[in-house]
Amino acid sequence: NLQYFSKGSKWIGVEPNLAMHPYLQDSLTSLALNGSLYTHHAEELKEIPDHSQDYVISTLVLCSVNNLQKALSEIFRVLKWGGKLLFLEHVADEENLLRAAVQTGVKPVWKIIGDGCHPDRRTGSYIQRMPFSDTHIEKLSIGSRISPVRPHIMGWAEK
Repeated sequence: NLQYFSKGSKWIGVEPNLAMHPYLQDSLTSLALNGSLYTHHAEELKEIPDHSQDYVISTLVLCSVNNLQKALSEIFRVLKWGGKLLFLEHVADEENLLRAAVQTGVKPVWKIIGDGCHPDRRTGSYIQRMPFSDTHIEKLSIGSRISPVRPHIMGWAEK
């Protein structure tokens, strides 16, 4: 998503996978973005002060956090009042029971090959239970029809 930020934007990244850091640093440099990159997990955003961020952007990452409730609580904590969580995530299939069973069945292996990904996570339900003042979630059917990481949701939640 870095390519969509305005030049001079201040960006704070949280990426526990050290293999991604050189790629992110190179992108920040080539795009002339002012950025800080932290290695910790989304469940513990200790370097980021309360009510300090205008936006938190999550693209296909909430599936891989160890404790989704804690990660969302941290996101809520760091957002300014009126700030927004913007997200695009794949979620458990609640309509296709076969795919839902496959998502649950492949989860142990998928977590290993997918850097902690839980293909059967109900991320939208967790977001809706948070004390955001307003939430908008749209369902999407993108990706391969046989993929265990389908469907997707996108939207926003305002503090």
